[in-house]
Amino acid sequence: MMTDEQSRPDGAGADGTGTDGTGADGAGARGAEPQVRTKSTKRMFAAATLTFEIFVVFFGALVAFGLKLASVADIAIGGGAVVLLAIIAAALLRSRVGYVLGHLVQLCLIAAGFVVPMMFLVGALFAAAWVFGIVSGARVDREKAAYARALNDRIR
Repeated sequence: MMTDEQSRPDGAGADGTGTDGTGADGAGARGAEPQVRTKSTKRMFAAATLTFEIFVVFFGALVAFGLKLASVADIAIGGGAVVLLAIIAAALLRSRVGYVLGHLVQLCLIAAGFVVPMMFLVGALFAAAWVFGIVSGARVDREKAAYARALNDRIR
């Protein structure tokens, strides 16, 4: 039979305290500062862009189907592959692979312009949003980290 402390991956008991009397995050009686986990702005922008692109690919596929610009099988396979690639890229954004796949999604979206010409413009706009989100998000993440370090140094 497992106790609450053994069943929780962070070693915390049912009341949130750790097995050593501290809080679940390791702070508590010893006076240690709790570590604040911040979300990556870069990852948030990238995930938002990829999510919107899933809808754009779906609606672009509907346009190609409605205008009979390609066979139904080609539209379904091509659109489905790009949607799947975007989902996988969004899921892997914690690693560099996710961003590489995200770049590939941008290229696919622009290349969709060969089937639906308006997708050249839409793909270029989303590629610009992707680059802006990656660059600006990385800058914001660096600034947040510098602020946290400065605040930590001031507290100590």
